[in-house]
Amino acid sequence: MGTGWSLAFFAAAAVLAASLATAALAGELCRLPVRRIAAVSTIAALLLICGEVLALFSLGRPELIFGILANPSTGLFREFAAACAAAAALLGLVWARRRCALRRTCLLFAAAAALLALGAVASVGTVLWMPWRAGWHTATMALPLLGLVCPATALVLRLLSEDGPTSFKGVQHCFIALMPALGAAIWLGTLAWGPAPIELPTASRLLSGDLALPFWIGFVLLGILIPAAVLVLSSFSPMFRFGNFIGLISAAAAAAAIARTTELLGGASSWRFFLT
Repeated sequence: MGTGWSLAFFAAAAVLAASLATAALAGELCRLPVRRIAAVSTIAALLLICGEVLALFSLGRPELIFGILANPSTGLFREFAAACAAAAALLGLVWARRRCALRRTCLLFAAAAALLALGAVASVGTVLWMPWRAGWHTATMALPLLGLVCPATALVLRLLSEDGPTSFKGVQHCFIALMPALGAAIWLGTLAWGPAPIELPTASRLLSGDLALPFWIGFVLLGILIPAAVLVLSSFSPMFRFGNFIGLISAAAAAAAIARTTELLGGASSWRFFLT
């Protein structure tokens, strides 16, 4: 697997982990069973660890790996640091729950894990950020990934909650489902009308150019329309939990698609020099 696809996998793993961590925090606040919170926290930590290991080994040469770990100024170092901290907080939550720690301690671990996992998503989204390169010149490139965390978290909570569809109202479904669209709209607006180092048709490449197919199918269909349909319609289906699982997988696939599309937008073959 090349570096580009490992970054896409890391983006999917980070979005899933952040949604699980945020759901674990909500579960702590709503007093969900200990076993469920421990399970989602463990899965989230494993996702982050697997994403880190795959991203590191995909670099190939040991000097690149050690160069990243020794240079805190690189985006990849911040990405790995945020993911490691989030995984540690998630494992701390599992430990606290298994040891029957005070609820305040568990809430502290859960809040730290959720915030750090969201930070990991933001770090993954901005790992290619270069103010001097068109397409990668704006930090709003992380907003589509952060937006995907919202419907994914709602889907995880619906899988965890015992009362299922009665936990959410229709207006909440619509608001949560629109968060990825809002993030993408801000990002596209910044690309189209914001300051850029060079005048290039970056936004139009996503909307109607060579990257339109992965953007519309990979992000809009998989990341916005399918999770929205699941959130709104699966309440009326006898296959309620299966639909939520499909929506969650679709959101993860959208995260991988938008990460890969963003990489191609700025030039996938020209960013390795930024690693060291």
